[in-house]
Amino acid sequence: MNSLLEKEGLEGKVQMIYIDPPYGIKYGSNFQPFVNKRDVKDGKDEDLTAEPEQIKAFRDTWELGIHSYLTYLRDRLLLARELLHESGSIFVQISDENVHHVRELMDEVFGAGNFVKIIAFQTTSGLASKLIKGVYDFIIWYVKKKESAKYNRLFITKEVGLETYYDKVELTNNQVVNSKDLLEIPEGSRYLTYQPLLSGTYSETTTFEYVFHDRKYYPGSNRCWKTIRQGLDNLAGAKRIY
Repeated sequence: MNSLLEKEGLEGKVQMIYIDPPYGIKYGSNFQPFVNKRDVKDGKDEDLTAEPEQIKAFRDTWELGIHSYLTYLRDRLLLARELLHESGSIFVQISDENVHHVRELMDEVFGAGNFVKIIAFQTTSGLASKLIKGVYDFIIWYVKKKESAKYNRLFITKEVGLETYYDKVELTNNQVVNSKDLLEIPEGSRYLTYQPLLSGTYSETTTFEYVFHDRKYYPGSNRCWKTIRQGLDNLAGAKRIY
């Protein structure tokens, strides 16, 4: 990574960095010199006597345990920060073993305000366990500068019609009917579905009386709208409130 900064001149030019570091510091899980043996266990030196220099290299690398691991990762994150463009993002893949440590480290390097999300993804259907099964790993997403970050939304084609997400149709005369009541969808109509405008999390800034079609609406006791007044005005202007 140093060469990318010094020799390639990529400082501040990289749009995305993805790091998949060792998930932890167990010997067998991260350092396996043999391909013809599958029974090497963590900490069993007798299985590895043919390569003593490899054992020493591993122990030298992780001499201080988790502290060595975090120092190793921190050095690379600092270089990654220098490589990233102002609108760039960095993703670090990790398991639940050290996700909390890596999150704190990335707060230090990139700033807590530039944290975006922790993305969970399923890796297995789960094996038998005394307690709960572990079936997910995580991708921690930070940006160089949140106000400059780029994000392109993914759009997924959804089914329409009866017993699907979009079960209603708005006709060209603005009348809304159930899709099951139509033999065919008239040209110019659009599918839609109803979603509540009320939020389950109370906020004073989104608690107010709102007038829609000359009728007053109030979210109710300990309830609020999902958006501010301007947001409701925008939805009404786009004919997305019913």
